[in-house]
Amino acid sequence: MKNKTLPVAVAVAIIGCVLAVSANVTTNDMHKNLNQERYKRMMAEEQLAQANQEIKNLGTELQETKAKIANIESVLKTGKSQTATLETRMQDLDSENAALRAQLESLKQPMPKMDQ
Repeated sequence: MKNKTLPVAVAVAIIGCVLAVSANVTTNDMHKNLNQERYKRMMAEEQLAQANQEIKNLGTELQETKAKIANIESVLKTGKSQTATLETRMQDLDSENAALRAQLESLKQPMPKMDQ
């Protein structure tokens, strides 16, 4: 009976060792996968924080650009208004100039002599 028990005990011990080694390898693989997942998640969170900061910066830049555009539009409207005013004044001055030239020409004409 001792002869049969010994090989069975050795077989059980070997199977136990194989199972322990297999469980250890599986556990190590699981820890490795878990650490890789944690690293990926940490990197994704960092990238998300950077993207959020960039979005915030772009929003601020957009508001500044909108304010600059509004200012430029205001200047353009003022410039257009002044241009229209200047054009009207130029037309008035041109007509006055033409009238003065006509008056000057009439004054340059020799006066008819009057008989005394």
